[in-house]
Amino acid sequence: MQAFHDATISETLQHLRNEAAECLPGHPFQIILDQQLRVLRDYAIGIELELCIFRSDEPRRQARVMMAEESTSALRQLVQGNDDKIVRPEFGKK
Repeated sequence: MQAFHDATISETLQHLRNEAAECLPGHPFQIILDQQLRVLRDYAIGIELELCIFRSDEPRRQARVMMAEESTSALRQLVQGNDDKIVRPEFGKK
């Protein structure tokens, strides 16, 4: 069996299924092993997909946090400058 350094879990499980099919063709143990490896591979595919979605969403989450911090800071500056506590946005007018 060759090493899979860059393979995903699902690819490795599929490779194990193929290896078992070659080593034990038609053996009852091979059939059970194949079914279990197939289920594990299906779970692994789901986990890999979930992780991919999470990783792709991480930059957007960080941008939302940054925008919330910046808008909160800008609002605090507007409120601190007014004694009557009424926010008067300028909207770029000078």
